[in-house]
Amino acid sequence: MCFIRVKEESHIQLGPYNVNVKCYLLGNNRIGSVFPIAES
Repeated sequence: MCFIRVKEESHIQLGPYNVNVKCYLLGNNRIGSVFPIAES
C-alpha cells in the first residue's frame, strides 16, 4: 500500500511507534525492496 500511495517513503504511525516505510524501486514501477525504519 505504501508503494502504491507514495512510491518511495511513507511516514506512518503503527500503534505508539513512528515508522518510515522505505521502498526501493526496481525500474519504473516495480518493488525492489521494502522495509520499515524506526523513527525516534
